Amino acid sequence: MSSDRLFLATSSTASPPVHVSAIDLLPGPGMPQDRHVRVAARRLFMELKCEFQQAVEPLEGGRADWLRLQVEQAAEPVDLWLLRGMVYAALLRMGVTAERRLRELQHCVDSAFPDGGQMLPYGTWR
Repeated sequence: MSSDRLFLATSSTASPPVHVSAIDLLPGPGMPQDRHVRVAARRLFMELKCEFQQAVEPLEGGRADWLRLQVEQAAEPVDLWLLRGMVYAALLRMGVTAERRLRELQHCVDSAFPDGGQMLPYGTWR
């Protein structure tokens, strides 16, 4: 290739280099329906957290203080899911006075975690 041809091919017709940043590759805020799903999930979590806070409120003792702190610090539904057994046990120890609160909490947990939170094998639909 002659030097004239090389000059023409690289100078006037070549496009400038493209710079791609990591920000360009990240997804945007999503479609409106995606935002609605996130808002609905957050709302469900907050309702679940409020139910747990109301359930542990009447409990007394050091373990109750620890449970209240754990519920307060819960950041995701799975955090509350992991605490449910301890909260149920504490409410059962209170006896008849906490039966209604226990039923309400169980109903709320069942609605937030369909199938009782049971893990299903990959590809299994219900």
